[in-house]
Amino acid sequence: MVDELDITPPNPKPGDQINVNIKGACDEKVPIEINYKETAPVINQAFTVQINRVHVPWSKNRLFLEAKNVETMKVAAKFLIWIHKKVEVINGVAQYTLKDIPKGSYSVKLSGTTSRETWEVHIKVTASSELQLDKSGSCVYTFQPNPVQEGSLAVRCKEIEKCVEIKNQD
Repeated sequence: MVDELDITPPNPKPGDQINVNIKGACDEKVPIEINYKETAPVINQAFTVQINRVHVPWSKNRLFLEAKNVETMKVAAKFLIWIHKKVEVINGVAQYTLKDIPKGSYSVKLSGTTSRETWEVHIKVTASSELQLDKSGSCVYTFQPNPVQEGSLAVRCKEIEKCVEIKNQD
């Protein structure tokens, strides 16, 4: 059972490191789902979104990427080098799923083109896994969003869900 789920800082800015702190029963395995959304601007009918230092601490996982309002899209992941994959687009929506990504830290980039009438692309990244709480019943997951874009982050762990808005604070 998860007793506590906390996201720090509570009011992150783009580029801030975000920590997801989970507390529960010692040595327990619990499901976790992390949803990150952002709206990317379109410049000259093109968009690019890059999320750096995506930390994958658990080897049994699933990463789902979706972009709306697109004509073409490529997904790239940096392991040692950038590996690119063209994604099929149906009715302006591109979707791509990766499973069982090895433990490590990666950068992920989505890029592509849009129609002339499109001014923004809606990006959604959903990561799910099963995490292992340590002997003291805690676990920390670190997330670092794109340094220039605002967005939102929602974390669900068993019956608890927390959300934060990632935005520039003027």
